[in-house]
Parts: sequence; structure tokens; C-alpha cells
Amino acid sequence: MVDQSVPESLQVSAELEAEFEARIARDEMIEPRDWMPDAYRKTLVRQISQHAHSEIVGMLPEGNWITRAPTLRRKAALLAKVQDECGHGLYLYAAAETLGASREELVDLMLTGKAKYSSIFNYPTLTWADIGTIGWLVDGAAIMNQIPLCRCSYGPYARAMVARTGELPVGSGDGVAFYASTDDAGQPLDGRCDVLLSGTTPQARFWTLTLYDPEGRLVANSAQRQGFTSQEIVRGSDGAFEIRIAARSRSGNWLPTGGIERYALMLRLYDTPVGVATRTQRDAPMPSISTVGCP
Repeated sequence: MVDQSVPESLQVSAELEAEFEARIARDEMIEPRDWMPDAYRKTLVRQISQHAHSEIVGMLPEGNWITRAPTLRRKAALLAKVQDECGHGLYLYAAAETLGASREELVDLMLTGKAKYSSIFNYPTLTWADIGTIGWLVDGAAIMNQIPLCRCSYGPYARAMVARTGELPVGSGDGVAFYASTDDAGQPLDGRCDVLLSGTTPQARFWTLTLYDPEGRLVANSAQRQGFTSQEIVRGSDGAFEIRIAARSRSGNWLPTGGIERYALMLRLYDTPVGVATRTQRDAPMPSISTVGCP
């Protein structure tokens, strides 16, 4: 029954907001063409733009050391890191633009001091050790804070964050990806079992290993970890590593499954000689996958 005492426009708005809240409760993604409250849109623009500004400003203290890095290898690594941060900022600006905000407007707000960014990047990097501190503490903390954003309610922001953490499939021009839904014995990967992934990866400047459910979504877990990168993995003296994939906590490199029945692993190699011409296991040694125990 329609309440005649309430203007029709307000009734429609209330119905739309109720449906919006119901979609949020169902963990559905909100897309740019969907109806959303003005306060939701405004908060997203502020948060996403602040995040994008932080990525761009974050290049400055590190970029200052590109010409002064102590070795060529460190120079190349730092250059790649600065380049990645620029790309992350562009992803985020593009997400903000889907909400009706122009990139020029957002940048002007930052330059005039009306928009914020992470002020930690205002501190000078006086020594090469400061660069290591940024990578270890600042970036490490940022990754832990940003992983939950991969499951935020606004689709473009969530997808930008998935790209930010290396969990989107790479294009053929960027690298190659390998998919596994079974162990080496052909048994399906079961999230209730203990699975051991061990060995080495093919040569690559950077790689990521990510765990997905059968629908290709990240798996929620209490540790808020969905994968590993080549920069954070703990290795042996010979360069090999072991990753324990299990529902419950394990020592060393532990990748939680959340206890789901089936899952898949995706290994992505960036800047690698591996490609369609790679023919044998000897050319591209892959880590082994073995199920070592089930309840």
C-alpha cells in the first residue's frame, strides 16, 4: 500500500535504498550503472582517489634513488617497483572515473591540498636503507590492509585491488600463467586436506601463486592470505621452497584454504623466458604438488 502522505520520489528512493542494502547484505557487487546512495558514491570517490594519490606520491621517495641504487640489479628492481606503483595509481584513478569523477579534477584536488594521501611518503629517503624500510614495513603493511579490499562491495574498486595484488590473469604480453586443480597423482585439490607444493619455479623476475575457489573467486580465511609472491616466500639455502596448503595453520609458508572442498592454484610468471616454445620440464622446472594427509 502506498503512503499518500509521503512524496512518490521519496518512496521510490527508499525502495531503491532498501534493495541496495539487501544487495550489500548478499555480498553482491555494485557496478557503475547500478543505483547507489549519494553518500556511498561520495565516500567511494574520496577513498579511491586518496588511495590513487598515495600510489602516485609513493613513487617519489623511491624514484629519487633510481639513479643512485648501489647495483644494476637493485636499480632494475627499484625501477620496476616504481613503474608498478604508477600502474596501480592508474588502475585506481580509472575506478574513480566510473563514479563520475574526472582524473583531472581528482589530481587538482590533491595539488591544492583539498584531497589527502598517505603522509608517510613526505619523509625524505636519505639513505639506501630507507628504501628497504619502505619495501619491508610500508608496503608490507599496505598489502595486509589492502587484501580485504579485493572483496569490497564496489566492483571496479575490487577489481582494481585484485590487479594491485597480482591476482588478475596476466596478458600474453606481460607473462604466462599455469593452472592446477589436481595434485601430481591426479587427485582433486581438497581444501580439507594437507597439500605440499615444493621445489622451484621457472626463471622469472617476479611470480605469484594464488588460490581460487572453483568459480575463480578468492577464498576468504581468517589469515586474510590468498597467495604468495616471489618476494615474500621463505626459501631454503638452495633456493627451493615449500608451501603448506591446508585449512589449519602450519609452520613456514602456509596458504590457508578456508576448508573448502575444492580449489585451484594459479602460478603466474612475469618477465620470463618461458613461453609457447618451452617444450619440456627441464626447460621450465615446475614445483611438485602432493597431497600428504586428509582428515
